[in-house]
Amino acid sequence: MSILFAIVLGIVFPQLSSLSWMIQYLLMIMLFYAFLDLNLRESNFPIQLLFVLVANVTIAMLSYFLLNTIDHTLALAAFITAIAPTAISSTVIIGFLKGNIPFVSSAVVITNIGIAIFVPIVLPFLAKTNEPVTTFQILQPVLLTLFIPFILARISIVLPHKISTPIKNSKSASFYVWLATLIIVVAKAIDFIENQAAIKMDQILSIALISLAICVLNFLVGHFIGGKKYSREASQALGQKNNSFVVWIALAFINPVVGLGPTFYIIYHNIYNSWQIIHFEKREKVPENVDA
Repeated sequence: MSILFAIVLGIVFPQLSSLSWMIQYLLMIMLFYAFLDLNLRESNFPIQLLFVLVANVTIAMLSYFLLNTIDHTLALAAFITAIAPTAISSTVIIGFLKGNIPFVSSAVVITNIGIAIFVPIVLPFLAKTNEPVTTFQILQPVLLTLFIPFILARISIVLPHKISTPIKNSKSASFYVWLATLIIVVAKAIDFIENQAAIKMDQILSIALISLAICVLNFLVGHFIGGKKYSREASQALGQKNNSFVVWIALAFINPVVGLGPTFYIIYHNIYNSWQIIHFEKREKVPENVDA
């Protein structure tokens, strides 16, 4: 319900798009809390994690090259949507589904670091904007956004308990930070649609459909590459995306219309996550009803 409320707020108050400069810093806060949960000694790194990263990159590149023959903007929207790494909140969802949390936590770290290095290398060649950007121009802020929270989280873990415990106990704040990010992202999308005469409704619908197709494909591919042991976890790791990360990249280095892809994706994967949780809870209650 809170997710729906955040989306509605973004739609009703497009003026909040003026706060889009905050997305990078909100993202850093969310990454900080995600890295607090990471225990490098106990992390689970099965081969399926590598498959998730490879699939992440492969789907993004294939989407780009297939659509680039039709429309360059659609190709970029598809790439930036598909290349998003595993969402920080995916560990929460897999926890509700009683899955393997260490697997998904490891996927968060591996994909976010891997994609943070990969995107700055390939984006200058794919974007072809009027104001070309170099790999270094993208790499520097991306790595700062990723590694500053990582380093601070590692430092926090070794601090005295009087300091580290309150920090860990405040992790629930990351959910509200994510909601704030969602409001701004949606507001930015609405503001862009309202004030950009060049963008047509058929282009918006095309991006929405492409984003939906990528979302369905990610969850399905993740299910198969996870095998019997990690099908649910790999599906979640590949399907639930850190869209705030790629929206920021789209706004900072490409253009807002490309950011519509991951914005639509936010709606799709949250609808699917809600369905998963409801379906799982119903299935868990079945044995109780039978016994009764």
